[in-house]
Amino acid sequence: METTIKKKAEKRTIITALIWGVTYLPIIYLIKHGGLDKGVSVMLSVIPIITFIIYIYSYIKQMGTLDEVKQRIQFEAVVIGFALSLLLMLVLCLLDVAGVLNDKYAGFAYLEMYLMAFYFIGLFIARRKYIV
Repeated sequence: METTIKKKAEKRTIITALIWGVTYLPIIYLIKHGGLDKGVSVMLSVIPIITFIIYIYSYIKQMGTLDEVKQRIQFEAVVIGFALSLLLMLVLCLLDVAGVLNDKYAGFAYLEMYLMAFYFIGLFIARRKYIV
């Protein structure tokens, strides 16, 4: 019975992640290349925000179904990702103050990719530590 709860939570998390991805990618493309009004762009940008909130909620609920080792791995991945994110923000801030920051490579659209990559780097390090 416990495994069915875990599988349902995992399935729900995967489905909500896919829904977020399916809503995020076309909307970001539409906003960037669609030539839409600012008001319409703002209204469209709310959709992936809502789907991401639902994904995060289901992800957090799923963490409660994991055993202690897997929870610890996820926690360490988030901590490592957060620390790397702070380091990136510090570097970007200093480069901006120095006037050498190129927005082409450090814009907000790229930041989310960096942050997700930092989480996966942390996950890789934590999994190697616990050999799971």
